[in-house]
Formats: sequence, C-alpha cells, structure tokens
Amino acid sequence: MGFVIERDFDGLKFWGERARRYPDANIRVVDYDRDVWIQYITMERNKDEWTEKNIMVLVWHGKVIPFELEGVYQSKVLGGKKEAGWRILNFGESVMARAVGLCGSYKFQSEEERKQASLLAVEALFTYGKTGNGDDPRFAEMLVSFHGVYDRHDFGTSREGVGK
Repeated sequence: MGFVIERDFDGLKFWGERARRYPDANIRVVDYDRDVWIQYITMERNKDEWTEKNIMVLVWHGKVIPFELEGVYQSKVLGGKKEAGWRILNFGESVMARAVGLCGSYKFQSEEERKQASLLAVEALFTYGKTGNGDDPRFAEMLVSFHGVYDRHDFGTSREGVGK
C-alpha cells in the first residue's frame, strides 16, 4: 500500500493534551503495513539568520523518533530546474521537540536501525510534500537530502499520478 496522507488522525488520543498546541495534530503520513508514520510538529524561526527549522517525528513500531529539517531549493539534473525539497539536519534528536515537551532524543540500538528509520522518514516526506500536500503536482519532482539526495524514483515511485 505505501504511505498515505491521513487528515483525520486523532492527535489528542496519541499525544494527549500536548496536541492542542500543534495545528497539524490531525494530519500524518502513515504506512499501515509497515507500522510507521511521520507528523509535522512545529517550526523554530531564527529571525537573525532568516532560517526556519521544522520539527517532525517518525513513529515506527511505537518508537518516537524526532527529527529536524529545513526547506531548501536544490539543483539536480532533472531538466535543469531547481527543485524544492527538504534537508534533514538532525535525526533522532531535537532540542525543540524536547523543549515543547513532546519527546526526548531517541537512542538507536544500532547503525542499521538508524539507517532503516531515516530511510522511512525520507520516503514518507515524498508523500507529505511541504505541508501535507505531497499529491500536489508542484511537488512531483521534490528532493530530500540526508546523507545523499533522494527523489521519488529511489523508492520505486515516480511523479506519474502525482496530483491526479
């Protein structure tokens, strides 16, 4: 089945009262077959540097793994266009997620677990898009950067069908 956008997720049931602080607590990208989902939590802005850090979580077999990412424009040889995407900055820890009382850092049991979890997060981001709108044709060529640059083709999907 793969990842799908679920817009009626009961964030209060999972996160408790903390979810009232998150405007997107009802949106997640989930793969039921693999028991994994991601959810956008909040954003941290640095007005001095004009940067934004987005905080998300990967929930995989009940493990809550925070990660931080920023929106970027990257070039890749895809018709010479600049492509919108994400750059994952930290995986498994987020000072902001801890500060808002969501979760602490996650200690991976092995490097293999870290790799599997990070690839699930990267794959899910293609369905998420930029704001839970990964099916929008503007994000058909989206890229995700984390120890390499990935596109939809790296996960056996293509831009065909995106936005339909």
